[in-house]
This record gives sequence, structure tokens and C-alpha cells, in this order.
Amino acid sequence: MAGKGGESSGYLASGAGQLYATLHRPGEAVRGVALLAAPFGEERKCAYRLLVELARRVAAAGYLALRCDYRGTGESLGDPASMTLADWIADLQSAAALLGAEAPGVPRMLVGARLGANLLLELPPLPGDRLALWEPLTSGEEFLAEQLRRKQVKAMMSGGDAAAAVAACETQWAAGGVVDLDGYPVAAQLARDLRARELLPRLGVCKEQALLLVHVTGAKRLTGRWAEVEAWCQSAPQRQFALRAEKPFWGRLDYFEAEDLLRETMAFVG
Repeated sequence: MAGKGGESSGYLASGAGQLYATLHRPGEAVRGVALLAAPFGEERKCAYRLLVELARRVAAAGYLALRCDYRGTGESLGDPASMTLADWIADLQSAAALLGAEAPGVPRMLVGARLGANLLLELPPLPGDRLALWEPLTSGEEFLAEQLRRKQVKAMMSGGDAAAAVAACETQWAAGGVVDLDGYPVAAQLARDLRARELLPRLGVCKEQALLLVHVTGAKRLTGRWAEVEAWCQSAPQRQFALRAEKPFWGRLDYFEAEDLLRETMAFVG
């Protein structure tokens, strides 16, 4: 991954596996590093282009930016059916360590989308960290419920029993098995990991860091978990909570520009 300016890709050791990573280098002196964390599953495919565009803009602003696929996903090595959230957090730690070795002593920017945002909150914070979180999961339980609803819809469209489809998934997980969710295997441990995650308690780890949290919605007034997250973000001056009426970047494969989201993030990067 050597070189000045441009982009280079290769494999990075993480645990017993290898991450496929792309490093975006600035043409001039490095003024900071940026770690970009992707969503999981079909959402990663949808958000891929947007994260590439952000990495290029961040590099043009003087940051050494790194994108990587978690083990067992994308181009990275590893058995997809055996991955856990702990594995993926360790992957981000490996990526962060590479950035620290490549450019020691400079400020660090962390940008995560959907599950990637939640995973970044589990990294040990460094003084001066800046975090931009794009539509983090307010609850891992809700995320899994969304995926299971998609399975229900598919069962109904094929004349099957929607309730039985979900019950079969739960039975598989209870037995320690693996469930296919839109072509992505989710093992029982990963399902348990997700169900144990709530956003608001984890936000406490970045209480001293500058934070931009973006919620993509057309709602005029927030309720439930999002209202609580908004209130927490507004309780300190170094935190920003932004509402963006964008298309759901994590759920669309068609070509579109999320220019407001990119502009707001780059303004936060500085």
C-alpha cells in the first residue's frame, strides 16, 4: 500500500484472517487520518459508492483514508458463517492501527454508516477523535427484525407462510445454527451480538469527542429512540445532530447523489 497520492488496495492481517483494504492517500502532507466503516450485508452494497466518494473527498482534503471489508464479507477472507461483532470490531482496530502506523501523531476521523457507525463506537477512543455517524442502528434487535420482515415478504410473495419463515429462523438460531438473510449468513452468535446492542448507551463512550450524527428521515418531529438520541446529542456543544431528507442510502442500488450528506460530513471534517 505504499505510494504518495492516489489509491492502492491490498490485504491487511486481522486476527487469523485477512482484510481487503483500500488506502486513499492525499497528494500533499497528511493532516489527519480517516477510517471509514461500512454497513453489513445488502446495505454495504448500497452504500459502497457513497463511501468511496467520501474517501476520495477526505483524501483531497489532506487525510489518509482507509476503507476495508470486514472478515467474511466483500473481498476479505474468512468464513462468513463464523463471524461475530467482536471479529469485526477487531478488524476496525487493525485498520486503525495501520493508519496510526502510516501517519502517527495526527488527528483521527472516524466515519461509519449504519452498523459500521455502531462498530466504531466500540473502538477505544483517542483524545481529539472526531466521529461522523450516518444513520446508526438505534437497536440491533430492530435491525434483525427488519431483515426478518424481508424474509416474511418473500415467503408471502411465493405463497408461503410468513410466520413460519420467521419461526424457522429463530429455531435455527436457538439451535446454534446459521440463517441466510438475503444471501448473507448470520450465525446464532452474530444474532445474539446484534440483539445485545443499543445505540444510546454506547454513545456515552464518545462524550468527550466531537460528534456528528446524521439521521436520514423526512419526519418533522422525532419520537421513541430517535428522540432520545437527538436530546443526548443536543446536550453538549461538541455534538451535532442533523436531519437529512435524503433517499435511504443503505437501501438503494440505483444511481443517486447524496450531496447534502457528503457536504455536511466534509464541513465537519474541516
